[in-house]
Amino acid sequence: MKSFVLPNKSTVLLLAPYCFSHTHPWHSPGRSRKLDQIEEALRHLGFSIYRLSTAPLRTASEIPGLYPLCSSHNPFVRILQILHSTLCFVSKLFSLPFTRYPALWVYNCRLNEALSVFIILFFLPRIPLFLELEDLPYARPSNSGIRGLLDLVCLQLLTARAKHVFVVSEEVGRSFQRLTPFFASSFSVLPPTLSDTFLSLISERSRPFNAKPINILYAGGYSPEKGVTTLLHAFFRLPLDRFQLTLVGPVPESFSTLKSSHPNLVIAGHVSDFILYSHYCSADVVVSPHEFGPRSSLIFPLKLLEYIASGSFLLTTPMAGLDLFGLPSACFFSSIDELHLKLLNAHSLWLENSKSLNEVSLNVRQSFSRDHMIQLIGSVMSPHT
Repeated sequence: MKSFVLPNKSTVLLLAPYCFSHTHPWHSPGRSRKLDQIEEALRHLGFSIYRLSTAPLRTASEIPGLYPLCSSHNPFVRILQILHSTLCFVSKLFSLPFTRYPALWVYNCRLNEALSVFIILFFLPRIPLFLELEDLPYARPSNSGIRGLLDLVCLQLLTARAKHVFVVSEEVGRSFQRLTPFFASSFSVLPPTLSDTFLSLISERSRPFNAKPINILYAGGYSPEKGVTTLLHAFFRLPLDRFQLTLVGPVPESFSTLKSSHPNLVIAGHVSDFILYSHYCSADVVVSPHEFGPRSSLIFPLKLLEYIASGSFLLTTPMAGLDLFGLPSACFFSSIDELHLKLLNAHSLWLENSKSLNEVSLNVRQSFSRDHMIQLIGSVMSPHT
């Protein structure tokens, strides 16, 4: 078992599917960035962090400050590894003298995370439990069906024990209340935050549509529900000499082969946060083609906040929760044809709606700050740790 030492000051055990490899199928840019933000806020409040990872990473044991609970991609073997590793972890933790109980913070409590939590709660029944919900069971194809039902049962059981529940948006919070009807306590909305570097760069960006070609940007994940193929189909019908599309993030190899036949397609791949923010500064149009439907109320993508705050012309599917921002109807599309038409007329649509879009952008930059996250987490956790 990997050795570890808990410091004397307050410690948070942060349980999540940590994945630091940008080429690994378990890697999620949004999850990684939100976890970074949570860790930064907790450290600012004086907590030390010990990470427990439920992602199947064979090299995780080499990462300082992280305790891997599993390494197998086989779901049944992975469950057995999580159970065994958590028992080993708790037996070591239980033998250590500490003046304060650590707090347990769980990111998106699925079956894998719940199994570990049940063991920790059994041996440390007084440990404060905090749940952070970015999306809910049945939100994605990967946690639907029987898996989604198991995830939901685990979530319902753990909400009865949780000291507090954080949700990513009001819409997700309302869906959470419908899925967990016996959860009597209130929840707190803990949205992603905009970094100071992002805000500094965006405040100095030039006005969109001041150069040619028109630069379209997508930044995020590439799983099927992200809808990137919808964007590609719409983009390939645009005039080559007038438009350019930049793809940022863990772009699949199959997309990379498209570049030879589409010279106006730029594949940036994984980039640093600073480079990502620089792409926002040079984008004329940002597109969020995330598939929408009955599951939309269970998700709120992180990148939408950056898209709205970027000052670029936003085109997005009508994801649940976007009514909060007051975006004009010109920003929404529901089909490939509608997206293609709005991309084709993006400049004129921007001119017609630039005043309201600038107001929305400024409001988001002011409302989703790092200080707000720190104050909220501090006010909730201080009485319990």
